[in-house]
Amino acid sequence: MKLILLHGIGQSTDSWKEVIKNIDNSDICLFPLFENIGPNEYVNFKYLNNKLEAFLRTLNEPFILCGLSLGAILTLQYGTVCNPLLKGLIVVAGQFEAPDKKILKLQNMMLKLTPSFFLRKSGIVLKKKQLLQLMDDLANLQMSNSLQNIKAPTLLLCGSKDKANLSATSKLSNLLKNSTIVIIENGKHELNRSSPEELAYTINRFTQEM
Repeated sequence: MKLILLHGIGQSTDSWKEVIKNIDNSDICLFPLFENIGPNEYVNFKYLNNKLEAFLRTLNEPFILCGLSLGAILTLQYGTVCNPLLKGLIVVAGQFEAPDKKILKLQNMMLKLTPSFFLRKSGIVLKKKQLLQLMDDLANLQMSNSLQNIKAPTLLLCGSKDKANLSATSKLSNLLKNSTIVIIENGKHELNRSSPEELAYTINRFTQEM
């Protein structure tokens, strides 16, 4: 069964490299969220979601969708769509509603002060203006009402040191009836970088049950 991996905002498909080394499934697809985006294009959540859905419509085989951070939000969103080929969801450090407004305001302020060359060095390929557009859009995130439409088996993962997402992961486990939650000890927000072997092991266990 195909396993599709979605990365986070400050990541690329290379961020899954160490995880893939320990994945049993050889049929893996790394989906580049920010590939072929022009420097002047308006980027928001809907834009990325439409891009992902267009790709998934080309598939004619069963698949499992796995995303981290921004990729996790997109994974949850797609899970609300009825697609018989979707056999499971893996949500890593996912959110389903906007975090505290004060935190977002502080993040945006810090982002505006960050030099563009530093963003590129950090692996962020979007222009600063596009990144701010995306973050402003995510500030209005509210998926609570649509989560009830998710029927596929769902694995919820979070690192024990990822304080910002532990609460959301716990709430998701209560909202999604067909879900399993796993907290990876000493794992940070970017589990594909901080705990690739542990993450791969947990993904393997979930996919083997599909």
